[in-house]
Amino acid sequence: MKPSTRSNSGTEDTDNAEDTTINFQTLDGKLTTLIHLFNQMAQDVKNMKSKQKEMGASIEACHNKIDDVVVNINSMNGKLKTVEHNYVGLSNENATLKVKIQNLERKMDDLEQYSHRNNLLLYGIPEDPNENVLGVIRRVAQNLNFTEFSTNLLVAAHRLGVKQNPVTSQTQTKRPIIIKFVRRFDKEEFLRLRKVKRNLRSSDLGFADEGMVYINESLTSETRKLLGKTRELAKSKQFQFVWTVDGKIFVRKAAGRPSMRIGSVADLEKL
Repeated sequence: MKPSTRSNSGTEDTDNAEDTTINFQTLDGKLTTLIHLFNQMAQDVKNMKSKQKEMGASIEACHNKIDDVVVNINSMNGKLKTVEHNYVGLSNENATLKVKIQNLERKMDDLEQYSHRNNLLLYGIPEDPNENVLGVIRRVAQNLNFTEFSTNLLVAAHRLGVKQNPVTSQTQTKRPIIIKFVRRFDKEEFLRLRKVKRNLRSSDLGFADEGMVYINESLTSETRKLLGKTRELAKSKQFQFVWTVDGKIFVRKAAGRPSMRIGSVADLEKL
């Protein structure tokens, strides 16, 4: 008879059943872990979608803000262009007004100079507290050989400026004398004779002083300033001649060269 093996088979079946149970449990654990992981991943994906949605909303808000900024910039650019346009208009208007003002000032100065057309100024004649100005002018005319001179040719003659007190003054004053002629012809003749006799001194008039006596046209304050600037520039650029005729300033580079009238500071830039 063959030995019975039933008991062993039952044991093996039991072991197999236990192994199967263990495998199912392990698999179930793994499935549970996988499900948990899937659930976690799903939650993470959900969170990512939520964050993505929030980010999208933030990006859209940023786009809206950028659009607002662009609108503001365009608005500012438009205002800036308007300001620039107004500035250009005001600048042009200001330049036009400046030209008009300069022209008006020149016309006013010409009118004022016209009122000086019969006037001469004598410089360098010493003052005497009891002087007779008309007598001084008569002596000047005699020295210039102005044979037809008479005080009837004059409208007025007097010193200019404030008279100094001889007691408190440390130096002898030599305020200029202004002479106003009735006729411009006589004024021009007086000035012409002075140019003939260039070295007229106060001693020639009976004064102890040896200083030079100068006779010039009477100029407006603006013309005097321009004459001073003209002389300075002419000296630096070696112009030999600077003079005035009827209140108008002229310069000449050298003898035989053409003369140029200086009517404004702008004319000096052409020298």
